[in-house]
Amino acid sequence: MALLVLAAVVGGPVGWVLLTIAVAFVAWLLYLAWPYASTNAKLIRVATALLGAALVLVRLLPR
Repeated sequence: MALLVLAAVVGGPVGWVLLTIAVAFVAWLLYLAWPYASTNAKLIRVATALLGAALVLVRLLPR
């Protein structure tokens, strides 16, 4: 949680790196829990991972 707050406050390349670390950590936790999840939980986990990846790309490639 602290990495997400720091990424939002800092911005720039440092914020992008912090956000990438936070998203990678969440993706790792989702990967560990995958075998124990129901179908609905798996869909939510995939949506969370895609949303995190989209957020990183938006921060990396602003308009």
